[in-house]
Amino acid sequence: MSKETLISIAQRTGFSVSTVSRVLSGQAAKYRISEKTVALIAREAERCNYTPSLLAKGLRTSRTDTLGLLIPSIDNPYFAHIASIIVHEARAKGYKVILIDTSEDERNEREGVRSLLSRKVDGILIAPAGDDPAFLEATAHQTPVVCIDRHFAKTSLPYVVTDNLRGGREATQHLIDRGHRELPIRADYVGKNVPASHLEMIAVSVREIDGKEIVELFAQK
Repeated sequence: MSKETLISIAQRTGFSVSTVSRVLSGQAAKYRISEKTVALIAREAERCNYTPSLLAKGLRTSRTDTLGLLIPSIDNPYFAHIASIIVHEARAKGYKVILIDTSEDERNEREGVRSLLSRKVDGILIAPAGDDPAFLEATAHQTPVVCIDRHFAKTSLPYVVTDNLRGGREATQHLIDRGHRELPIRADYVGKNVPASHLEMIAVSVREIDGKEIVELFAQK
């Protein structure tokens, strides 16, 4: 079965393509299209299960009402939770989200970003997999890019992250207050920009609180 288009709906209803387009894009009132005409076109669109092309909409309006989200691992409960919140908030603002799992791989990340750009997304949210911001900074010239959870030391890219130093200090203080003096730390993907800094932040917190090097760091990849 061929895909339904504005043209096929116009042919069956007897209205012009422009009239059908205005009705299905919610602009009937603006162009003073009668309620009867709106009802006829809407009914036909529903009957044939018409789905508008986001790319075509993007060409007309420079918006697709979609966002791209790239995270290192859907299996990771932390990132799955972040993705869930982003999808919920985006939906409340009228946006759809295209989710890509980069598997903590820079090549997958670049392919994912290029795929999102080809779909004309209105913006990209990303927990970057690498340490070099150059590619994402270049991408930001085409569509807005915001880093989440992780960020680069020197970049013009905006980011939203947790306060690792405060979190490390509060967690360390809690353990020291309870008499603990050996604090093993488990951290996945050590060497990536932010997880490595998590360890550093906690070590700094320990020195500030207890004045001793009492943290032994364990990393599991």
